Amino acid sequence: MTPSVAQVILPSVLQRFMNDHPNVQIDLRDMDSAAVAEELRQDRADIGIASIAAPPGFERHHLFSDAFGVVCRSDPPRMQNWDTLNWAVLEGVDLIANGLCHQITDEGFQPILAVARLTVRNTASLLGLAQAGVGLTLLPRLAALPGFGDLSFLPLRNALARRSVWMILPPRPLAPPAVQAFATMVERLQIADEDAAQPASGAGSGAGSETNNRASSRAVPRR
Repeated sequence: MTPSVAQVILPSVLQRFMNDHPNVQIDLRDMDSAAVAEELRQDRADIGIASIAAPPGFERHHLFSDAFGVVCRSDPPRMQNWDTLNWAVLEGVDLIANGLCHQITDEGFQPILAVARLTVRNTASLLGLAQAGVGLTLLPRLAALPGFGDLSFLPLRNALARRSVWMILPPRPLAPPAVQAFATMVERLQIADEDAAQPASGAGSGAGSETNNRASSRAVPRR
């Protein structure tokens, strides 16, 4: 499960669901968005949580959205001017692209992404390279988690880039009761969209993400 989804959605949902449905097992799997769609199409997953369009015959329910920002070491000079950070500031820097970068459609970012020489899809590798100062990367705000004290999240000013997270499942009448119950609990969560204009994380705050991963799940009644 992606850290951002796990942090925002899963704890309260899983606790309540497992208390209310003691005879149901849940199998959570990490995979990228294309794989989530394929798992749903092949009936190998009951629910997908991803930033993708719904495959034919499936429903899609919006859960939340959050703004992209720069994730970098806390010590570079650009940290001093985070309140004016925009796409122009990133021209000429070493960008470490990841699986979510292609969701950013702002015109100012496209030339920067086009010349990126390094793409990393594994979270640990991506953050390790950013910590080592190999380059900067871009991640959604809700993907920023504690644990990486020398990385900071810097919101971009006047940027429209946002990541939307959706729950995807078969039409409700066709889904098993356990799946319907789980989906209902997820839908009832009040998840506030994060505002890109909030202050940046300061030095010592952490950022982390499963960059190209999304979550799929299957609820399996115990025999």
